[in-house]
Amino acid sequence: MAPASDSELETGDVSNSNPQDTRDAAKEVKDKGTPFDPLTLTHDARNMYGLRHQDYERYRHYCTRRVAHLRKLLNITQVTGTNRQNRRFVRKAITPELVLDSRHLHVALFDAERAWAYAMELKEGTKENPRKRHHLMGRLKRAVEHAGLVNEMCEYVLANPPPPPEPEPTPELALDPSKPLPPSLLKLRAQQKSRRVPARVDELSVSDAKAYAATMKGILAVERRDWRMGAESLEKARSAYASIIQSPQCTSQRRSLAHAAIDTLSPQLRFCAYNLRLTSGSSEEDLSELVAVLRDSAGAAGLEGLQGAAEKELEKAMQGKGETAKAEKIAWRAKKTEIANPKVAAIVVRARQADEALDGVKATSGDEEGGRVKLIQEYDRVLETWWEAQREADRDVREDESTSKAQPGVELTPRAASLRVVASYTAYRRLMHTIDRNIVLAADVEEKLASSSDPEAPTGSKEGKKGKRAKLKKDVPKREDVARLWDGVVQSLSEIQELFAVQADPALLVIVSSQASLARAQKCLHLALAQNSPVPAFALMSRSLQHISTARTEAEQSLRRVGRLPTAAEDGAELKRIVEESKALESRVGSEKVAVRARWVSESKVVENQVPKGSVVVS
Repeated sequence: MAPASDSELETGDVSNSNPQDTRDAAKEVKDKGTPFDPLTLTHDARNMYGLRHQDYERYRHYCTRRVAHLRKLLNITQVTGTNRQNRRFVRKAITPELVLDSRHLHVALFDAERAWAYAMELKEGTKENPRKRHHLMGRLKRAVEHAGLVNEMCEYVLANPPPPPEPEPTPELALDPSKPLPPSLLKLRAQQKSRRVPARVDELSVSDAKAYAATMKGILAVERRDWRMGAESLEKARSAYASIIQSPQCTSQRRSLAHAAIDTLSPQLRFCAYNLRLTSGSSEEDLSELVAVLRDSAGAAGLEGLQGAAEKELEKAMQGKGETAKAEKIAWRAKKTEIANPKVAAIVVRARQADEALDGVKATSGDEEGGRVKLIQEYDRVLETWWEAQREADRDVREDESTSKAQPGVELTPRAASLRVVASYTAYRRLMHTIDRNIVLAADVEEKLASSSDPEAPTGSKEGKKGKRAKLKKDVPKREDVARLWDGVVQSLSEIQELFAVQADPALLVIVSSQASLARAQKCLHLALAQNSPVPAFALMSRSLQHISTARTEAEQSLRRVGRLPTAAEDGAELKRIVEESKALESRVGSEKVAVRARWVSESKVVENQVPKGSVVVS
């Protein structure tokens, strides 16, 4: 049976619900005298519907079906209209003041469970696709909202118990078991099934709801790396579970579940304490012990990501002993600069490790589609790390400017200059990786254009327009996409030219300027190839040749002076590469320009032949 979709949950209308889910949703009807017990409800549902095998997708679909069935029983479905054409979503929120039935509490609880399960499901895919992390955080925020609503509803119901439902008479009918039930009795039984079950809440229910809400808040804080808030929330949850254990009204089964919940919270609390440096003794030893505890508790719901994070932190801590000292100084452009901020130094270590991983992916990715996708994902990870380093370095520069109040034209102090060089270095590395990523994407789009089974017809003709419409329908890449990527390269190189350390290095400034001219030439070339008319295409190619000439002249002139610089080998190799690339690009633009000119002449002759006899042609 197909699982319910997210839209079906929002509307509360599920026509293909599982019979087992219907029986589960009706359990609270039978247990009229049992107070609300979130811990037992979530434990049973998680073990029965997927989380015993860490199948978060199956559990999420179960929560979807169960909430939808409960909304249908409570007559609070969020859809109007009888057919699909007339359907319209109308939100029907459940507030504490509206709680009369115990199933209102179940709706909010399994809404929170569904959002949490979806977040854990997305977390498994964040390694392959880092963009899923934003969606994960949104789902966890929604889980925290629903869990807080459960806590508010329990407190309100405890303070304001709902009135008992009025008894309804049941007609006594002599039924023949061999005959089907009459419609009137079927309708009555349906009404009895959906009859209100008064919500019952006791002190244990309130403590349980508080612990559940605090746990969800702590999980969100850990994902945000807000270790202090995470530690406070998880400690609040552990205290609430401890009060449940000490309560004389607590049953043995509930007490064992509370002990298991505390055991699940303990590793997360220790991980937060490690990051806050609140533990005593050697941090590496504490973290090693935490990893061992997590490995022993493998299979507990929600601890898979924590185990991976703890192992990663332990590896960084062991490697960082020797590498942080290396990162305290950066060697760039034959100069060594000290990194004053240890946090920036630690991030630079991680960024260099990410660079090494990227080099490995480059060597093994090849030209296959899957290899390029993996390469782009690795670029995204590297860019994220260098972005983090740049933000921290820029923050140091802003703090120094606010405290020193340096005036324009006044020479900077050695510390201020060092901070600006570090900020320039991190920004330069990030921008160069962005440029490389754009070039890889541009080459991929060009390859797809070259291997297209439906090549572009001559521009400006009817066949060309028809081919363009067909390509738009097929959603294939276009020349404008390549030009847009090269425009991003131009913008990144312009940002590099504005960096403090680059402006103080004339040789590097010339190299970046030549690279920018070549990028502008590439942009003009692809814009020309995307034109429908040969006239603007010819003009753009002429502009492209001008940019190529500028880049080649700058590189050749700089090559004559580069031998006297400390970075002669590095700069000389880059300048030679620019000269060779400019020659190759000039040859390509020249051939494309000849083709455009030939098409222009041929189209002009066609127009002349179509002039009627007796007409006057003004040249």
